[in-house]
Amino acid sequence: IEVLHLVVHEELLDVAHHLERELGREDAGVLALVFLQDVGLHRAAHGRQRPFADFRCLVLSRVAAVVSLELGDLLVDRMDDYVQVLHAAVALFQASEEVSRQEWHDYVQALELDERMPGILGTGFSLMLRPGERAAHEAAVRAQGFPEYAIRPPGDRPLLSTILYLEPFTGDNLRAFGFDMFSEPVRQAAMQRAADTGRAALSGMVTLVQEGPEQGQPGFLIYTPIYRKGLVPTSVDERRAALLGFAYSPFRAQAVLAKVFEASNLDVEVEVFDGPPASGRLLFASAQAARQARHMMVIDAVVAGQPWTLRVR
Repeated sequence: IEVLHLVVHEELLDVAHHLERELGREDAGVLALVFLQDVGLHRAAHGRQRPFADFRCLVLSRVAAVVSLELGDLLVDRMDDYVQVLHAAVALFQASEEVSRQEWHDYVQALELDERMPGILGTGFSLMLRPGERAAHEAAVRAQGFPEYAIRPPGDRPLLSTILYLEPFTGDNLRAFGFDMFSEPVRQAAMQRAADTGRAALSGMVTLVQEGPEQGQPGFLIYTPIYRKGLVPTSVDERRAALLGFAYSPFRAQAVLAKVFEASNLDVEVEVFDGPPASGRLLFASAQAARQARHMMVIDAVVAGQPWTLRVR
């Protein structure tokens, strides 16, 4: 920042203060050196008579670009933290002959996700079944103290899934118990991608089953595949044959992304879209109504295989 002070002009000092506030002193100092090179180019090309406000606009546009890229990196990094939670859940299954409901509860509770990973709605296990396994499975779960348990929606399908464990197993999460996520096309696409690649997969935008009839806020889910213990499948066919189920987490988009961006403390507005910016694809907006802005940047991001777009003003 001190380098900028050499240029004695109130407009440039305003820019310097803006840089320091948005990026921190160290990053601002590096950018200041770059921007001073632009001063020379600007003056050489346009002469001393060109309004200094032109250069101020140039600097602020550079600030907007850098801040937007940093926000994109922040988003990808923070969502990867949630993916790591699910990878640990996969390891739990690989280390056990069978994971009981109580063991799953104890595992998730020990993670203290409410404090350490705010914004996550729950952490669950979804079991995959063949149609012929449905009746025996439902009878077994009912015998564990859930007499009304049934996989839903009803009906036979080539493959079934069921949300068997979900913690915390209270409140809105109770609505998800027994739901066949593989019956819904958007969820199925992400689950199939995770199963076939062996990697975490984020779904497209959905309305979560946790939502009540008056709630319609956008959500998404992250899935990591769990293969049967002792198997290390290396092809798509092997992975499909070895698939036991998924560790997964559901998210209310507005809630979790507000947590992602609140620490940035930037004087910007952020919108996040599922795919390209379009009506009906908005996952998150930091402001209820977008303001007129001199600078707007659009950043493409890929989160667990799903394309998102950030629009930063």
